[in-house]
Amino acid sequence: MSQTERMITLLGSLRREMNGAVADSMYYSGKRYGLNYGVSIPTIRTIARQEPKDMALAKYLIEQQVRELQLAALHITPAEELTAEDAIEFEKHITNSEIAEEASFSVFGKCSCINELCERWIDSGDEQLIYCALLSAARNPLAAKPIIAAKLRQIISDGTSNIVVQGAIVLLTAIANSPDKEIVSDLLKTLPDTAASDKIREEVVWMLEY
Repeated sequence: MSQTERMITLLGSLRREMNGAVADSMYYSGKRYGLNYGVSIPTIRTIARQEPKDMALAKYLIEQQVRELQLAALHITPAEELTAEDAIEFEKHITNSEIAEEASFSVFGKCSCINELCERWIDSGDEQLIYCALLSAARNPLAAKPIIAAKLRQIISDGTSNIVVQGAIVLLTAIANSPDKEIVSDLLKTLPDTAASDKIREEVVWMLEY
């Protein structure tokens, strides 16, 4: 069966679960999808996981301008085989917070090239890629979390978006619940004096007491 035929079959399964009302009410930050059938994330995961892992198919699906196919692609990706070169093909499609969150959960939170990607994405200036990098680093056991967290000093400013702040909170929470928790205390003291820094401190500092 060709990739196009597999895509059509997969899309048929997804469309049977479509919910226009959900699609109309859906909120996420960043670029909107070309087509959105309003299928729930758990349903997309269930349907996609019935497909064997296949990098070529995943790359084909992520190129489609259909929300459900792009999200399904992330669960068809064999994360453990992902190279930095593969990831760069995916990164141009990380254009909203929903894709960033699902990609960190299903792919980048498991891949071996996490540190290379975090360095690239945090330095990119793209808030969706930064968000994805911070979430992925929090999840991935191979991530050099203290080194990645130190980069927060350079990206937290008055204009820092809410999703980047949320990503920073997730990463610092992961570190605060590890043996490296003192790194978080030191970092919080040296963040610039901004509203974004205040929000991060408010959400994280109490964890250091336990």
